[in-house]
Amino acid sequence: MSNTKNWESPIDEDGSGGSPLLPPGKYGFVVKSLTKAVSKGDKTTGAPQAKLVLMVYNINDDTYANRIGTAYDTLTLHDDTWGMVCAFFRAIGERKHGETIVPKWDEVPGATGKAELEQHTFNEKTTMKVRMYLFPAEEPAEQPDKPDFG
Repeated sequence: MSNTKNWESPIDEDGSGGSPLLPPGKYGFVVKSLTKAVSKGDKTTGAPQAKLVLMVYNINDDTYANRIGTAYDTLTLHDDTWGMVCAFFRAIGERKHGETIVPKWDEVPGATGKAELEQHTFNEKTTMKVRMYLFPAEEPAEQPDKPDFG
């Protein structure tokens, strides 16, 4: 049976047309888009931001074949929020624990990872938002040789 509608299909949905709200939990994601912005927050005014739209999948769907929703996150490039930026790049496999990198922001769309999502309400609109990013199994970054003092 097809889910395709035709031009004569009755219009009978009362919802807002937005993405379905999912139960809070752990999900896989693919970054659909990144939009650069500037923060207007009290503590972070003027800091660059990356506004992410994430296509959401079942945590066990490693093929990313069956999208089940949409989630959002805003990464603010500021000391107070830097940990979340670093966690995002670990979650998408671009950074290992203990490693220092320069983020490749132009490669973020299409990146995949896992995150814990929650429902977030702002101005009477509820959406799915990232609570925390989950890290893949990884080998620690190689540490430089320590000098031998002895």
